Amino acid sequence: MIKIGQQASLVLTVNDVATATSAHSAYQKPTGTRGEWAGALDASALTVTSSIAEGDLDMSGKWRVIAVVTYPDGSVIRGTAYEFTVYDVFD
Repeated sequence: MIKIGQQASLVLTVNDVATATSAHSAYQKPTGTRGEWAGALDASALTVTSSIAEGDLDMSGKWRVIAVVTYPDGSVIRGTAYEFTVYDVFD
């Protein structure tokens, strides 16, 4: 279980970003609403990093997130989905 507060950076590891053209982190809120955060690629570390600003995690509960990487030929690869819990400020 990962505890996330108001602001955080989300770092997801992917297998091959050397030739990728873009990436983002797709998320699903506890209500099922989906969206995405912009991602920065780091080919040497094999990661996609998304900054989570204050207010992005706008409800407590179980969230799901996955790295999505796009390549020059238009192919899209999705990583492994991860779950984390956002706690109410008083929990």
